[in-house]
Amino acid sequence: MKKERRYVLVIAALLILSFIVVFVCAGDYPGKSAAKGVAKTTVYVVKRLVYYLAASGYATRGLDALSANLGDFILMNPSPQDPIVLDLIRFFVSLLQPFYVLAISITGFYLILVSSSPSGRNKAKSMLVKLFISLVLISLAPQIMTITLYITENITSSVLGQADIAYYTYTLNKVIEGLKKLHIWSCLINVELGYYAFLPLFFLVWGTYLMLILRYLAVLLWIILLPLSIFLYSFGFTKNIGRNMLEQTILWSSLQIFNAVIVAVAAIAILDLY
Repeated sequence: MKKERRYVLVIAALLILSFIVVFVCAGDYPGKSAAKGVAKTTVYVVKRLVYYLAASGYATRGLDALSANLGDFILMNPSPQDPIVLDLIRFFVSLLQPFYVLAISITGFYLILVSSSPSGRNKAKSMLVKLFISLVLISLAPQIMTITLYITENITSSVLGQADIAYYTYTLNKVIEGLKKLHIWSCLINVELGYYAFLPLFFLVWGTYLMLILRYLAVLLWIILLPLSIFLYSFGFTKNIGRNMLEQTILWSSLQIFNAVIVAVAAIAILDLY
């Protein structure tokens, strides 16, 4: 913040200087072309500094919150017990229940009246048991996800507790400061070059937010779709689809552990360097 104030003061001083030079250039005197050159250079520098302040300010707007709350952001999970989430899960369960009733009725009818071979009856019994278990599981979907996220959150908290992530956030701020210096010099050289120097600055801060938000929304989606995932996994012809959906549920839920490992390992490595 102090550095930005300095830049603002520099811009103000340069603007005043440029106005003075332009005012002086209105007359006719020796060295007028040199004065015009000073005015043009001053305007050029002011424009680049204004662009730098606007771009770097936007790129690093969320840096303080990220540095102060990185651990909490990594641990953040949607609640399967949230009333809205519960209503959506119940909606999917209510849609799937008639299909379960139909599948159980057909399987029971086949088992009692149609199948005569031992292997056929065994398959029908196995399918019937699988359907009943699946029906129980979709009814317990919120509780299943609550337990799953409780486990991943505790593992993540344990991983983060193995290191002082303040070293990571301190280094992150130092890297940002270095990129801001690179950005300002790039802006003074060329606006397009300044844009390319802006990108790593932007993605380092907002890319982290994007990754955390994307994981949060993905976990929320798979919480809601868990009953459908279990339902599809219960039938042979849709089993692969259901398996992929369940794998995605586990993958996105466990991603916070991976994020914690990256931050913890980086913090330990940085501590060793110091």
